[in-house]
Amino acid sequence: MARRSPTAWPVALSALLAATPLPAKDAARTTVAVAPFTTSSTEEYWWLGFALADAMEARLARSPTVNTLTVKQWSAVLRDRDLPPVAGAGDIELTRIGKLLGARFVVSASYLARWPDLKVMLRVIDTTTGKSALDHTAQGFTDRLGEIEGALAVKVFELLRLPLPAAPIKVKDVLAFRAAMLCKETAMMQSLSPRAVSTLPASLIEQARGHCERALVADRSSVDALTGLGILQAAGGDTDSALATLRRAQGYARRPGLADLALFWVRVRSGQLATAIDGIREAVAKRPGYLHARGVLGQALNEAGRYAEAKQVWLDYLAVAPGHPYALTQLGYTLARLGDFDGAIARTDEALAQVPDDPMLLIERASRQIDAARWSEAETSLRRALETNPQLAIAYLRLGYVYLQRGQLDLARPILQKALAEADLESERRVRGVACFDLAKVEARSKKFEAALALLDQAVNEGYARIDAYESDPDFRVIRVDPRFQALLQRLRAGKPASSPAGGASESRPARR
Repeated sequence: MARRSPTAWPVALSALLAATPLPAKDAARTTVAVAPFTTSSTEEYWWLGFALADAMEARLARSPTVNTLTVKQWSAVLRDRDLPPVAGAGDIELTRIGKLLGARFVVSASYLARWPDLKVMLRVIDTTTGKSALDHTAQGFTDRLGEIEGALAVKVFELLRLPLPAAPIKVKDVLAFRAAMLCKETAMMQSLSPRAVSTLPASLIEQARGHCERALVADRSSVDALTGLGILQAAGGDTDSALATLRRAQGYARRPGLADLALFWVRVRSGQLATAIDGIREAVAKRPGYLHARGVLGQALNEAGRYAEAKQVWLDYLAVAPGHPYALTQLGYTLARLGDFDGAIARTDEALAQVPDDPMLLIERASRQIDAARWSEAETSLRRALETNPQLAIAYLRLGYVYLQRGQLDLARPILQKALAEADLESERRVRGVACFDLAKVEARSKKFEAALALLDQAVNEGYARIDAYESDPDFRVIRVDPRFQALLQRLRAGKPASSPAGGASESRPARR
């Protein structure tokens, strides 16, 4: 077969659909998750799977009766459970992760790419049965992605018994589209949750921005490239440019999506919390099935201490996605902040009943039991979580706190040290900071004040910056007059810990202490 030029034909990419969405209903919707599309082909072709999965998300997002869960949310569940990215390749894992995301169906695919040929094997899992509801193979050419994506989408929408959104925009430059996908994929590595800080290295930001700019040369209205560029500008510290770029992306977008999440995050980073909340609330109103935006809105209200409003957000979330585990656990968190400890535990138990022995849901339940000072119950939940995954640093941190609260210092010390040892990722810096703080409490109670001061210094270095905790904790009464302790407080007041704690919060994070 003759080699085909990558720019020989226009490519119809249905990820960028122009049809006007139908009015959304307030009733419960079918929830569909899109898992990463995987390949055993050479790394050169990984972006094809990203593009196809992204297009499938966009198709689903246009349906007025579907809740769409994205690859970004899927990846967050894997990350929070310390599972490898390849998890989900089999039906059992697809079903498990799908249930954690509250999905009825999981759309997954594997593909083989060898220029100029592309073969995609689609599989849709029904999480109520744990079995495949659809298997379909589509073949074509790598420079005609739109044809392959369309063939896949037809089958998925037939399964869902929904009309297929139409009127795709044609993209003439395949290489420009590839650049847009490379730009967007890198930008999506950045968490956009309320407390998230920039986690992308400068070299990666620079490389990805080059992809964005190349894509925009070919299409200045590319929402993917503009959104990716805006995120990367913010991650690199250029907030003003990021705000302008993302507002431009919103102007070209035909429905709320990643640009709205990104604009929310940049506004929060620039101190515009009220504007950020109003903006994401508007996105939810325009696209009720956008669960990621609902989750971000609820998180933001919780972070702002606006618990009554957050409670309503979670109730509205559950109205369109009944039984959703994440919404249930976050409602539990909010109820606990409102003093309804029994209700908080009950909601978390509802989530856990859907995915028994999931370690993160067990940690969520333990957290609510800790809120209610039910120490023995919390210990049981945390021990079960560690039986499932003995490497979860957050579980050791919570368990050490339980022992600390019960005055069992000989048990608390080794467990908190284990939390420190297991929290070896940059995204776990907050865990390390809290563990150091709690270990300082252990040593202070044991009258080992030098050790306590050293651990407090380490807690500050790890970014644990709750100055009220340092100033008011009774365990530090004896050492509070020490000049070294006062120096720590001065650093905190000046906002000069080693660095801010990384905030890779996601839809499956446990609530923070």
